[in-house]
Amino acid sequence: MGSATFTARPGSEASGSFTVVVGAEAGQFDLVPQGFAGPADSELTLLPYVIDDGQTCADTGFRFSFGSLETLGTAPLPIPSDLTQGDPSVFGSAVLTVYSDADREQNDCLATVVAAAPIQWMPGLVPS
Repeated sequence: MGSATFTARPGSEASGSFTVVVGAEAGQFDLVPQGFAGPADSELTLLPYVIDDGQTCADTGFRFSFGSLETLGTAPLPIPSDLTQGDPSVFGSAVLTVYSDADREQNDCLATVVAAAPIQWMPGLVPS
């Protein structure tokens, strides 16, 4: 249904990709991670918009975090159906972020973007 490949921000070595597939239960969609790597304590977060290249912070507004890359593994991750109302394309991009006290003190950001990925949705496959 959808896919995304992360592009690391300058100075970061974060990487990975994922696909979004129809889950086992009705109305369920799963994110299938592939080759995630990033700084210690990196988190995978979905955003309801396509993040632009200049956006360095992702700590405000609606977002959904799957948690730390260190604990995700390779198993499919359910996207909560109550967030998507049966349409996962409400999410436009994904980011890998790092929560840093230093960043919060320097630029008032709790979730510094280390990599971003616009989600490419296959036309006609997302329920309307």
